[in-house]
Amino acid sequence: MSGLGSDTWLEASEIDEESDLHIRATTFVATIHWENLVTIASRIRGTQCTLSEKYSLGHFNLVRRLTFVDGVSWVARLRLPDLPSVFGMREAMKPAGCMGIEIATMRFLGLNGIPVPEVFGHDLTTENEVGAPYILMSYLHGTVASDLQEAQDCGIGTFGSPEEDRRFWTQMASYHAQLASLTFDKIGSLHQDGDNFTIGPEIETGEGPWDTPEQYYEALVRHRMKVANADAPLEVRESEAFSFPSRFLELMQSTEGPKTAPFGLANRDFGAHNVVVDNEFNIVGFIDFDGVMAAPSAVVAQLPVFMGMMRPAPGFAETREFALKCLKETAHLLPRYVELVKVAVTQQKVSTGREDTAGLPGLLMSDAASTIQGLNEFG
Repeated sequence: MSGLGSDTWLEASEIDEESDLHIRATTFVATIHWENLVTIASRIRGTQCTLSEKYSLGHFNLVRRLTFVDGVSWVARLRLPDLPSVFGMREAMKPAGCMGIEIATMRFLGLNGIPVPEVFGHDLTTENEVGAPYILMSYLHGTVASDLQEAQDCGIGTFGSPEEDRRFWTQMASYHAQLASLTFDKIGSLHQDGDNFTIGPEIETGEGPWDTPEQYYEALVRHRMKVANADAPLEVRESEAFSFPSRFLELMQSTEGPKTAPFGLANRDFGAHNVVVDNEFNIVGFIDFDGVMAAPSAVVAQLPVFMGMMRPAPGFAETREFALKCLKETAHLLPRYVELVKVAVTQQKVSTGREDTAGLPGLLMSDAASTIQGLNEFG
């Protein structure tokens, strides 16, 4: 990969011109009042800035870089219009609520030593002078780990040279343990009221907070079934597997792990696609925080998604050739990650005094965590 950071960002030109994703992106870029955004950022910081030509596209957001005359950089992160034809209606909460939770989460994590962008300004309404909800925040100079992994043609679950790979996974395990150690007495998403952070309604279901895992799981199943019934084709809705969410509740009643407070923070979207690294795979910071919540221990103990951390679901015999190949090639990654988390938990207790209240290392390979993974794959 040549370049680093915003130099590698891909625009709508990289997407099929006839796709809904391309049409949404190009229409959005053409209708936004970018000159007003530049004026707002310049006013907040007290010095002039310019806007990058390139932008980065996600499922829900578009990002452009702002560079000030003294060399300091910010990013403007704008919420794209919803696209049910591609993504369905995954999140019950409205965009303004989702973005408010992401801002609160970034601020809370930053105060607790996790490298995240600093928020300088925002407007979460759609009828503003820019033309879309936006957040102005500091720029993390690096490349998304999954993009660098692909550019270097690394193997599944591998990031760079053996030394770089070991260091990368050690850092991932450390941040996983650090998140789990930040605990609350309720289940739900982070909200901010002045200087105080509380747990309130959660993004995906739009409900909460909850006092027990059972209450959260019931709400989650209701939401997943509602979305599936709306989005899934008839042959899928008529299949035997479509009943899994109702069985999920029965399975989770008998699984191991603490079932009462405190509840640690989990990043349900913890993976290489949301990690920014330098060209040696050192972690620079994390992005995209709609998946962070105070959660039951089995959710906290989810293995990093989309990173080769694959484990067969309990009671399910995999038959797909590609999936079987991936399971075989990545089996050695699982025990290594568990050991790295064990080390991270021990080091964390020594340096901060914070206990591992979730029993994180012991739950990573549990049936409870795999059952949660199964529900996520159903979704």
